[in-house]
Amino acid sequence: MKKIKTIIIDDEIAAAENIQILLENYCPEMEVMGMEHSISKSYKLIKDTNPDLIFLDISMPPEGTGFDLLEMFPHRKFHVIFVTAHQEYSLKAIKQRAFDYLLKPIDYKELIQTVGQFSQTFSTPPSSVSSQPIINLATDDGTHIVKQKDIIYCRASGSYTEFFIQGRSNIIISKPLKFAESQLDMNQFKRVHRSFIINPQYITKITKEDGGSVFLDEVEISVSKNYCQNVFDLVNHPMQNTFTK
Repeated sequence: MKKIKTIIIDDEIAAAENIQILLENYCPEMEVMGMEHSISKSYKLIKDTNPDLIFLDISMPPEGTGFDLLEMFPHRKFHVIFVTAHQEYSLKAIKQRAFDYLLKPIDYKELIQTVGQFSQTFSTPPSSVSSQPIINLATDDGTHIVKQKDIIYCRASGSYTEFFIQGRSNIIISKPLKFAESQLDMNQFKRVHRSFIINPQYITKITKEDGGSVFLDEVEISVSKNYCQNVFDLVNHPMQNTFTK
């Protein structure tokens, strides 16, 4: 397997070294080419190493921020995973076409999952990535930043769509399900009904009784005839799920 060339940029030396240790222990597909702790030196490191991926801190005093560093590469060929202690930066990270963002202190399980997703797509240039792994959902009380991998399923209700999210309260937006479909990476999600889009990673069972259903833990969702091929594809290319007749 081709190694993914990676560099780590964080103004805190201990934080950068922690990421390196986690990558070396849990992510063997990553090859750390180096690390830096200032914007000026990071610019040179990027030029010298031509990385596939950068773990980039956002707060980089006294020279600026990680966003300032990215502005030096208007046509960048590398991907970025932001590392930050501040949730409020996540929306700006989306606008910078970040592959993902990780909150400090880094959870090694979340790091493994993010790196695994990146490994599947890193051969695609950033400008060609069809969908980012983050989606922003605008509601009356503000914009919610949601990682697509955490979305269990979406349910249409007239002109509204309800998002069921792992570990969070449901979010309802005043947009139809077609909007959700346009924002989600439909290589990772499946439409199984005119009113439902599901994340196959959460499927625990598929049945063929009464036309067919999928189970996401204890939630049963009927499969409509128009979308049965999507479920057929899952059965023939099963992930780590339990399938029953």
